[in-house]
Amino acid sequence: MATAAASSSPSSSLKESLLSIDPAEWGSKVESESDQTAVEGTLQGLLRDWVNGTLEQDSRLLATCEGEVSPLRSLRKKLAAAFSDDLSSFCLEEVVTQAPFETADPPDAVRRWCYIESWMLIEQDEDLMFSTKDFDIMLDELRCAGGDCPKGEYIMSLVTHHVRDKVHGALRNSWSTLQGAFRSEPTPWIEKVEATFGDTPKPWAWEAAGYLKRLLSYAEAVQQPLTEQEVRQRASDVARCYPLPDPRRIRLRGTLYFVDLQSANSGTAAPEVEDTTQTDEELMAGDLQWNVLRVDAETGEMGLMVHPTASGGGGGGGRAG
Repeated sequence: MATAAASSSPSSSLKESLLSIDPAEWGSKVESESDQTAVEGTLQGLLRDWVNGTLEQDSRLLATCEGEVSPLRSLRKKLAAAFSDDLSSFCLEEVVTQAPFETADPPDAVRRWCYIESWMLIEQDEDLMFSTKDFDIMLDELRCAGGDCPKGEYIMSLVTHHVRDKVHGALRNSWSTLQGAFRSEPTPWIEKVEATFGDTPKPWAWEAAGYLKRLLSYAEAVQQPLTEQEVRQRASDVARCYPLPDPRRIRLRGTLYFVDLQSANSGTAAPEVEDTTQTDEELMAGDLQWNVLRVDAETGEMGLMVHPTASGGGGGGGRAG
């Protein structure tokens, strides 16, 4: 009896009705329903089904994309449009927050994740949950989708964050090691980004490609002395979570610039930029903070200095935001 009752419940009947029509029609269908509580519960259930992979396996939904080059990808686009546009008035944002990937189908789950805007693996630092292989899958999905995925811009920010972290981690090593990182880390991603988007006019994609190319250029010796603005840009690029450093957080000694990477959000201000004869130790013991980027304006050589009071090294090789 309980099974029969469940099968004829409003939520169950509505779910079957939605599965039998094109997702593009879901919005108008739910508008005609009188029991909005049942509607919301049904949509939440369908969204969970999409996250775990069962929804897009429904043959009735796949049939709505018959004849497409990739019925599954076309269905994902339809579902993304339905949930983000037509059904956006319902409380669905928190349904799949902090839902990890199922280990059974990680590659397909990553592709699915690209289309489900409200799906977050964890609330903060989601990029830590992804591997280099995952980023490859994301860019391949963007390429196959013609650069058009709901999370396209977010994916590019994750890729650039990933590369920046690799470069930032090399800052504490020798200049030759850092030069190697500037050459090796961005290069494959530049090629992948350009292959992904081609001539597609996506401003955020070209911004990401431009950022990666700037990192690549930092491996080469400069042809003329760097200006303070150019030094600030380099500092921002290797500590990407922060805005351009405040000019008041920069010191100049001869041809060497010292830029405080972690004070941009501190609200504190040091004296104006000035030439100084302080030693490295005296400079670091002064009012500059945890991680200081040293840039030789004549050669472009860079390195990271860690404040002596930073326990455990101050996290200079980790995430800066």
